[in-house]
Amino acid sequence: MAYPFTQCPTFREFKNTLEKEFGCKFKQKNIIKNGDPYTVCYFERIVDGDTIQCSVDSYDDEERIVFQVIRSICRRLKIDPAYFGLILG
Repeated sequence: MAYPFTQCPTFREFKNTLEKEFGCKFKQKNIIKNGDPYTVCYFERIVDGDTIQCSVDSYDDEERIVFQVIRSICRRLKIDPAYFGLILG
């Protein structure tokens, strides 16, 4: 089956694909926000010598990531969403 009828990948599957196929790194940084500790999660990728960062929500590894989120992350990381089957038409 093809998008939009396929099952969404888990965060672990999506993260592993970004790391293996596109050289992305998943990072977490602890910061203080309004006096409270807070963890910022993001992907980082180098494209044409520039470092691109894309913040993401904190997902459980087994949580399914909806295609709209995948498309948005791909756009910000300059990855063709067609790699994930996100082609309409």
